[in-house]
Amino acid sequence: MSDPGDDLTIGQLLDWAGYPDTHQAATCTDPDCPGCMFCAGGLWGCQVCGGLEGGMPTQCPGRAMTPAEADDVYAGRRDYRLGAWTAVPSVHCPAGRDQTESIYEAWLHAHPSQSDTTRGNP
Repeated sequence: MSDPGDDLTIGQLLDWAGYPDTHQAATCTDPDCPGCMFCAGGLWGCQVCGGLEGGMPTQCPGRAMTPAEADDVYAGRRDYRLGAWTAVPSVHCPAGRDQTESIYEAWLHAHPSQSDTTRGNP
């Protein structure tokens, strides 16, 4: 039997922390696509806000981000969560990695039956 923590996704972790995933996965619409970054599964993006992986706000603002907003999210200067823009890093950007690790540590503390093998998963 596998450890439930082994299958924990960042979306599940953020949902547990009170930040449900509001992004909508971007998909390729080219029927003749030879295998782009979306079709091949190498990139995740939101079709609404346009955020891509490390440049994605914690939650979707419900509209396309401006270029300045997208730059600020990636740089860790701004994030969108709980219905408002904030001056903290997104949990998805490089500068927000500590937040993600803190949320994960809190999850582990709340789920003491999870083994140390789950560390480093998100």
